[in-house]
Amino acid sequence: MHCGALIVNKPISSTHQYLLVHYGPLLTLKHLAEVMHSTPNGVRMAIARKRQPFAVALSNARCYLGRRVYFEASRVAEIIDQRKENEDLYSKLDLAPDR
Repeated sequence: MHCGALIVNKPISSTHQYLLVHYGPLLTLKHLAEVMHSTPNGVRMAIARKRQPFAVALSNARCYLGRRVYFEASRVAEIIDQRKENEDLYSKLDLAPDR
């Protein structure tokens, strides 16, 4: 997948703003691992196995520039924000997500 077009009128979340300031519009695998508090190899394997919903979403956030793999900051921010919302919902309902 190639890098997507920039959407101008979409509001920027605080997560997206943080990623833009610290890493720019595209994150390398190393940067993504830092954000996810993991190792680059751990993130790579999670995306390759696609066992978790977030790993599938991260796979869809990939874009290629030549042979290099990057992740769009806007999509990564959406994934993180959605995951936070789900965790908040589970804690309010006193339910734990299936792992």
